[in-house]
Amino acid sequence: MNNNIIASVFLVFYIIGQFKLRVKLSVYIFYYINDSLKYKRSDLKMIIVTLFLEFLKIGAFSFGGGLGTLPYIYEMSRTTSWITEEYIGNILTVSQITPGPLACNIGTLVGLKVHGVVGAFVANLAFIIPAICFMGVSYKILEKIKNNPKGKEV
Repeated sequence: MNNNIIASVFLVFYIIGQFKLRVKLSVYIFYYINDSLKYKRSDLKMIIVTLFLEFLKIGAFSFGGGLGTLPYIYEMSRTTSWITEEYIGNILTVSQITPGPLACNIGTLVGLKVHGVVGAFVANLAFIIPAICFMGVSYKILEKIKNNPKGKEV
């Protein structure tokens, strides 16, 4: 048999295996972790605000990539009791094998656990707001330096 055919067959089986893994992960995410149905409607607004503030804090003060957010996630698990330490290990594992930034994946999975799709959106939005603000302020400062005659010398 030709080596190209063997390699092609292997590649097809590899792609099918990856697809099955993604389907299993999707089933895991949407059926296992959503706990938002157990809260009252009045409590959900406060939960969303708390989730937003927690991930705003994580986005503003964590440095070093996704693993730098873990101390804040552990602190959040102790103060809010939304997630357990075992669940943090599970979401860390799932976040590392899914594409995208690790911290955003962690935020998505914690938000899904707390309040479904809305919670995932709120957690990710709160996580990226500090970075967007920092980039905007940095841009304005660099524009002033660029337009200043003394700044052009630097």
